[in-house]
Amino acid sequence: MITQTNGTYRFTTRSSIADGIMFLAFIGGIALLIVGFTNDPAMWLAIAGGAGCLVLGALLLFVFKFKKTVAEISVEGITEHGSKVSKGVVRWDEIADVSVYETFGTNSLSPRDQFRGRKDSFVGIFLIDAEEYMKRLNPVQRGLMKLNLKLGQAPVNIPCNLLGDDTARFVELCKEKLALKQ
Repeated sequence: MITQTNGTYRFTTRSSIADGIMFLAFIGGIALLIVGFTNDPAMWLAIAGGAGCLVLGALLLFVFKFKKTVAEISVEGITEHGSKVSKGVVRWDEIADVSVYETFGTNSLSPRDQFRGRKDSFVGIFLIDAEEYMKRLNPVQRGLMKLNLKLGQAPVNIPCNLLGDDTARFVELCKEKLALKQ
């Protein structure tokens, strides 16, 4: 899902399946609570089930609605939030190119993935000077970026499965911003 506020494009994940489950959990929870309070023999079971459904619905609401910003495109640059070690803002003057690429088994760290020949797609943010950019990162971020480079990948990656159907629009917006900055 793409939202735009004050020139900043925010890309968030949102699962229609999770939305459906959340809706059903809330409706089911309310229905079970009503049954539990009006029907004597099954009262405690229905109340417990209704409370469980409401908790599940609240968790889905919190996790899938409010916590999943994947990336932002702003006037300053691209901010990736898809991983636990987000590298902060990558400024437009540091970016050489943004494109989608695939890894196929041999670039994967997992032997199981290599055996299965699993393919992964990423939006790669290719930098003009990766060494200069790495100077402002912490050791963990720097190590992951060096690993990406060693595997022949882009230094900064956003998994396409997190961007979903908005992947092409994300790359298009990035290319537009890059063209304006050059």
